[in-house]
Amino acid sequence: MPVKEINSNFIFTDGEVIHIKVNFRVPVKSGFVTDAKVKLKARHALPNNNFEYCFLELHFEEITSLYIKEDFTSENKISDMTLKELADGNFYISLHPYNTSNEPNELDNFVIHAKRFSFNLLN
Repeated sequence: MPVKEINSNFIFTDGEVIHIKVNFRVPVKSGFVTDAKVKLKARHALPNNNFEYCFLELHFEEITSLYIKEDFTSENKISDMTLKELADGNFYISLHPYNTSNEPNELDNFVIHAKRFSFNLLN
C-alpha cells in the first residue's frame, strides 16, 4: 500500500517541492483525465534512528480536484504533509496542511484529490 509505505518510511518536515507537472487532458478510453507528478525532497528513515535525504516522485492519476493557493515567492520548503487514502478509495494529499493531524482539513493548501496514486523512490 503506497500511502502506508510513504507515511511510515519518509519524513517530509523540512522537505522541499522540487517540481510539479500537471498534465491536463490526458486521453483515456472514456475521454480525458488530468494527471500530475510531484517531485519532493524528503528524508528516508533508516534503522537506528538514522535517515538519508532522497527524492520521491508522486504520481496522481485521474485527478478529481486540484487546489493550489500559493504566491510562489517563498522557498519551496514543506513544513509537513498529509497523505491519505479516503473512505471512497480516492487519494488526498496536502503539501501545506493546516495542522499536523494527517487528516484532510478544509483549510489545507496545495491539495490534490485523485483516483489513483503511486510513487517512485528516485535514489
